[in-house]
Amino acid sequence: MGYSAPQEFGELTFVFSVGETRPPEGYHALCSVIPEHAPMTWVKGTADGSAALAEPKEWRKVTDSDGVLRGLVPVAPPGYRALSALWSSDTVHGPRDVLRDLGGAAFVAQGDLRCVKEEIGGRPYVAAGAWRGRGGLEIPETVRPEVIPAGTGCLLTPGIATWISYFDGDYEGEDPGDVHVLDVPMRQVRQGTAKSPAVTGWDDVPGRTEPVVDREVVVPCTAVLDRGASTQWILRNSPTYTVRRKRFYTRVAVTDLREDPAPGTVGDTVPWGVDETESEACREAVGLSVGFEAGVEIEGCGARAAASLSRELGYDGTRFVTAMAREQKELRAPAPGLHLTALYAESHRIEVVRNDADHTLPSDRAGLTFNANASWTASTYPPRPAR
Repeated sequence: MGYSAPQEFGELTFVFSVGETRPPEGYHALCSVIPEHAPMTWVKGTADGSAALAEPKEWRKVTDSDGVLRGLVPVAPPGYRALSALWSSDTVHGPRDVLRDLGGAAFVAQGDLRCVKEEIGGRPYVAAGAWRGRGGLEIPETVRPEVIPAGTGCLLTPGIATWISYFDGDYEGEDPGDVHVLDVPMRQVRQGTAKSPAVTGWDDVPGRTEPVVDREVVVPCTAVLDRGASTQWILRNSPTYTVRRKRFYTRVAVTDLREDPAPGTVGDTVPWGVDETESEACREAVGLSVGFEAGVEIEGCGARAAASLSRELGYDGTRFVTAMAREQKELRAPAPGLHLTALYAESHRIEVVRNDADHTLPSDRAGLTFNANASWTASTYPPRPAR
């Protein structure tokens, strides 16, 4: 069915495919099983002559109690990490059926599997993962950790990473021990800042300022749940997605004292932060969740980004992000006599867009808008002289 266009993420370049059982020229696999319906990630070093990937220095054979070869465990060279064992193509009864249930029935060829360098250019390219048993047979599968440590980028399993373990109850394989996933940097773009609101007439009090995109972060297509498009369409048109933040000001109160010389106040009780119900709806639609506890997270079928995503979008941390805390807060500002005064709160919208020609939204719930507990301002008419 073909491959996506190459996508660079730091020192690694990806192409994605579905239905292909071999990588394109120059690319390799890091996982052992090729999903049937989800995207498979093939990888190479971004720079010519890159040492980002290396062949295993040796393979450990794993056999059952009858001495039948069940799979191979790659032993990585020093400074590299193997992300998956390799099932033998002779293992027809049992693992193949279970792996089909996992969404993969094709095995990576031994010559296509590579180990990834643990650190490239001073940046880690692997992170600690977790594993769980899957299927009727206990086949440990590497999964992304539930809690993403600070300092990581986008964590992904580039395929289905499995390990040779308890097979059909008649032999004991190898405990996978510590397992790892890829940790790749996300691409960030900075564009602008929110424009301050301005009341330009007695009857010209804008409800909000024009939203301005001030941050954008590019993530792999495997990090987004785009249920509105087929996998083939995604690989052809949007092998990456953009998570963007828009900033603007929303009017919350107006005090009109044009005929009253006495000063007053302008204000109201404002809902700050993220509504959990709306965040859950967004997570169900595209995998994007936003909240006080976790910051900004996005998770798809093969990747998850949180820690760096929050920072790249302009928030200080992944937990206890003040701008997202849900609360009611009373805002008050002076309102001079003989003037009209409008009070505005800073608002944010975080959304996911496809990287197709029109940068369309994957769904009508592919974003979340909230009053950020960040700043507020007042604008008066006629304008008051600057001090």
